[in-house]
Amino acid sequence: MSQELNSDCLQVIFSNLKEIPTIYSCSLVNKHWNENAIPYLWENPFKYLNWVTVDSTVSKNLSSI
Repeated sequence: MSQELNSDCLQVIFSNLKEIPTIYSCSLVNKHWNENAIPYLWENPFKYLNWVTVDSTVSKNLSSI
């Protein structure tokens, strides 16, 4: 008999994890965990991008046009 957590349990666990590296590590456990962790890894892919730098560069380029 298989001793794995069902998808509902994994989704509750992943929804409560806040750190991307932790979710990534969980995604490496096996295929079942990976399938349930991927949506949480891609939930906000630009979270760590520094938008202030990007916005100021874009605004400078647009103002010179």
